[in-house]
Amino acid sequence: MRLFPEDRVVLYTPLPKNEVAERLAYNTSSNGGKKFRGTIAGDSFTIARVITYRNSFLPQIKGTLTEAAAGTTITITLRLMKAVQTFMVIWLSAAALALPGILAAGLFNGFSALPALIPLAMLGFGVAMVHIGFSSESEQAVDELRGILEARIQ
Repeated sequence: MRLFPEDRVVLYTPLPKNEVAERLAYNTSSNGGKKFRGTIAGDSFTIARVITYRNSFLPQIKGTLTEAAAGTTITITLRLMKAVQTFMVIWLSAAALALPGILAAGLFNGFSALPALIPLAMLGFGVAMVHIGFSSESEQAVDELRGILEARIQ
């Protein structure tokens, strides 16, 4: 299992590449007034779903458009934002570094494993929070793109 989730999805649509690009552009704005916010440049795009609630684990979607035999293939990669990854590395590192210190202190002061549960809980909670928050948003983003582009997963 990866520390940070990442999804790679390949979509296929019978629409021509220029119409796929037009649909993406129509549903994307730079300030968030549409279904997605981000940029589209030629055959590639970087977007994120616009939501009305807070979720730091909202995936950033990078994709490319490729002409296929009778349509277009859209290859997308969904990842956490770099700032969120950096914060979570700090969080998880602090918890991981605290664990041996707490265990060592317990050895010298009459061993008790109970304090070690705190950093273990922080590690477990941090990893679960990232994966659950990301996977739910990832599924919704892919479903939204599938609907806009009349696409299916390959």
